[in-house]
Order: sequence, then structure tokens, then C-alpha cells
Amino acid sequence: MTEQKKADKRPSINEKVAAIAALIAGFVTVAALVGSLLGFLKQPPGRAPSISDTVIAQAEEIRELKDNLQSVNQKLERIELSITSLSKIPDESKLAIELNRVSGSVTEMQNKVANIEQVVIDNPSKALGIPLLRKDLDNLKESYKSDVLSVRQEIERVYDLNKWFVGLMFTMALSVLGLAISNLYKGKEKESK
Repeated sequence: MTEQKKADKRPSINEKVAAIAALIAGFVTVAALVGSLLGFLKQPPGRAPSISDTVIAQAEEIRELKDNLQSVNQKLERIELSITSLSKIPDESKLAIELNRVSGSVTEMQNKVANIEQVVIDNPSKALGIPLLRKDLDNLKESYKSDVLSVRQEIERVYDLNKWFVGLMFTMALSVLGLAISNLYKGKEKESK
């Protein structure tokens, strides 16, 4: 009779399988919850701009710097040519050439000022309209870039949340399946007794 009592106290194969399935489902559930919690805690509040945005901005800056360098080089070449030409000419001619250059520059500036005054007198709104339009376009462009960046960040955030949600649902499904298997084996055990 002692052997029969020992046999009754030992869990059957069905009980062992049910217990193992419940343990596995529990471990998977805990691991998924811990993983999702750590993922949310590690996520920074604001994301940095993407690499492509940074590369584009740097390319624009490089292009502007190259343009500035080219204009400085051109001015330097003109100055060197002027110095070379002035060094070969006698002193009186140098003064005459310098006076002619200054006179030409003054005349050119007077013409430009006269043109600007004429535009302002003819139509003041036209003179102010172009810079304002340019400013509005620049503001619109910056606004569009920031909107695109924020939409991209929100899409990434929703995508990450969906990944965690699907993982949680999968874990819950495994847990429910494990519990169902466990209950099914326990039900069969009770029926067989």
C-alpha cells in the first residue's frame, strides 16, 4: 500500500507537461514585460536629426563656402592684376588711372542709387515686396522641414509602440494558451480519477 500511495503522490505526465507549459508561458510573459519596460525607459524624449538631414545641411554649407571662396579668389586675382599693372606705369599715370577708377566707381554707385530711388518712387510696394516674399519663402521652407522632421519622429515612435504592442499581444496569447493547456490536462486528470 505504501507503493500505491507513492504512485498517487507522484505527478502524472499530463500534470508535468501542464506545469512546464505554464512555467514557459510565465517566463515569456515576464521577459516581454521587462523588455517593453526597458525599451520605453531607454527611449530619449526627442530624437536627433537623421543622418541624411545632417549630410544635406552640411552639403549646403560646403556649397556656400565654396562660392564664397571662389568670389574671394576672383577679387584677389583682380587686386593682384591691379597691383601688377600699377607697378609698371609711371607715377603720374598711376594717379590718373586711380582717379579714373574712383570716378567710374562713383558714377556706377550714383546710377545704382538713382535706379533704386526711381523704383521706390514709382512703386514702393514692389521695392518691399520682393524681400518680403523671399523671407516668407524661407520661413515656409524652414517650417516645412521642421514639420517633416516631426512627422518622421512621430511615425518612428508609433512604429516602436506597435512593435511592443504586438510583442505584448503575442506574449499574452502564449500565456493564455499555456493556461488553457494546463487546465485541459488538469481536467483530463480529474475525469480519469
